[in-house]
Formats: sequence, structure tokens, C-alpha cells
Amino acid sequence: MRLKRWLTAQLLALTVLLLLNGCSGSPHWEAKLEAPPEMTEGAVMPIRLTVSEKGAPVSGLTVAAELEMARMAHDRMKADFREKGNGVYEAMINLPMDGSWVASITMEGKGVKQQQTIEFQTRKSASPIAATVNGSVITQEDLDFYAIAGSAEAAANGSGAAEAGSRSVLLTQIIRLQAIGLLAKEKGHRPDTREVEALSERARKAEASDAATQERIAAFGADRYRQKQQERLELLSLARQVQAEVEAAIQAEHPQAAAGEIRFQTAKAYEELLVSQMSTLSVAVYK
Repeated sequence: MRLKRWLTAQLLALTVLLLLNGCSGSPHWEAKLEAPPEMTEGAVMPIRLTVSEKGAPVSGLTVAAELEMARMAHDRMKADFREKGNGVYEAMINLPMDGSWVASITMEGKGVKQQQTIEFQTRKSASPIAATVNGSVITQEDLDFYAIAGSAEAAANGSGAAEAGSRSVLLTQIIRLQAIGLLAKEKGHRPDTREVEALSERARKAEASDAATQERIAAFGADRYRQKQQERLELLSLARQVQAEVEAAIQAEHPQAAAGEIRFQTAKAYEELLVSQMSTLSVAVYK
């Protein structure tokens, strides 16, 4: 009887030990890859990995990858990633050609080493790449579009057919708009459909009022122009939502302030928020 009880106790202890080991097993990290959807031969571009475990970001890892063309015999490329914070790791790569790529990823840390394979696609850019923002490509075509849109708005405001801004001015304008758009999405905002439609109608009237603008749109490609205009106006809608959120916070903090003071403080706080957001982004500019 004593032997039976002893064996039962040992079996129970072993079962508990196995359960505890199973619960405290090795972590399971999952990497999601963000690669440039478009590439230009010779351009160094960012590739980002977001590493998580059960939805929570994982920091403090050493991350590296080997890249090779899928189903093609090419030399492998190595990429060493730097941690950007909040489970995001980034490397700069120069893809020699477009197509299907395979990234063999190695993640090490906390006494654990894990590997994961991810396949991604990239295509050759139809327009030269001017910059990337977190892997999102800004092309020369985007700069051309913003130049036309800006001239149309200037003409509608009575400024005449304004000359297009310089490349750096246009690029800064696009990057700022994309940065605040990313922040808005992180906050859970989505473009306001009605506002976008209203902005689109106003833009069409502005374009129709200037013959030179109409000619430039036709040369650019009307359908392509409308597509990019939609994307721009959606970003503007997101920017306005963030600005409204900032203004509401300022009003709550200074309920007795005059309207002019509220506008000033809102503009200041919005700019500080935008600068802070841009500092977290990976921006690469190409000549």
C-alpha cells in the first residue's frame, strides 16, 4: 500500500512538472515584414520587421536575414537589422532586381534562437524614386502631381498660376502629410468620406477655373491624377482629424482663452506633434 501511494505521489509530481515546463516553454516570436513595394536599381531602401509574441512587441533581439530571389539561382544578400523600438527592427538594402524575394530571418535573444522565412514581392518603379517613408515609396510622379495640385489651389485663391515649389519643398510637404496620416491611423482615425468628397468637389472647381492647370492634368493623365488626388485628400482628412483632436485638448486645458490664442496654441502643439512623429519614421531621400 505504501509503495502504491509513493508511486502515485511521484506520478502526480512528474505530471505537474511536465505541465509547468509546457507553460514556461520557449517563446514563440512572429515577424512581419514591410518591404518597399517598388524599387529602383542602385537605390538603398529600408526593410522593416515587426517582431511580436502573442500580439505584444518583442524588444532586445539580435535580428539578421539572408535575402535571395525565389526560385532563382542568385547570390544571397545579408541584412543586419537595428532595433527602432516597440518591436520594430530595420535594415537598409539594395535589391539588384524586382520580383519575388525570400527572407530567411534569424532572431536571437533571451537565450533563444528562432528562424522564420517570409516571401515578399517588389516591382520596378515606373517613375524614379524620390524618397521612402517607412518603406512607402514617393516617386517623381508624386512630386509632379503635388506641383500641379498646389498650382491649382494657388490659382483658385487668386494667386495666379503659381510656379511649382522646389523639389525639397514638395518632398517635405508629402512627407509631413504622410507622417500625420500614419499617426492618425495609429490613433484609430479613418478618412471622413463626406469631407473627402467635399474637398474633391472644391479641388475640381479650382482645376476647372484655370486653363493651364487643365492642360497639365491632361498631360499628367486625368485618371492617374484623380487617383492621386483621392489619396492626398484622404491624408488631408486624417490630418484635420488630428488637428481637431489637438484643438479640443487645448480648449479643455484653457477654457477661458480667446479664439486667437486657441488657434495659436493649437498650431504650436500640432507642429510639435508632427515633428515628434517624423522623428520616429525611417525616411530616405534620393537625388
